[in-house]
Amino acid sequence: MPLASPEKPWETKYRAHQVTVVLETAALRILEARFAPGDEVPLHTHSHIVDHFWVVDGVLEIETASPAQRVTLGAGGYFAVPPGCAHKVRNTGSGLCHFVSVQGTGRYDFNLLRNADERVPD
Repeated sequence: MPLASPEKPWETKYRAHQVTVVLETAALRILEARFAPGDEVPLHTHSHIVDHFWVVDGVLEIETASPAQRVTLGAGGYFAVPPGCAHKVRNTGSGLCHFVSVQGTGRYDFNLLRNADERVPD
């Protein structure tokens, strides 16, 4: 079965302490990530997938544009971002944040945005 996407935005579009692809299929991607304090995934959307976040340790903040909300998660916290919802994710704690992201089901993409309405050209 082909992989969901060869795209690994943490290698080219933002900085992360460590990201490991645990599982990847045509419809599902599971990531285990560790973000250093201040590490951030910039504002972006996914066209088809729900982005699920579970925090293992540390503090993770998820900010969405529509609806406008900011959620701070600690160990055991969970939050899901629906397809098309502009969001950013960052470690706002003083130590490493360890979390798992399940991205699915559907074809993965990463659409970087300047603001909630304007996509950054590839």
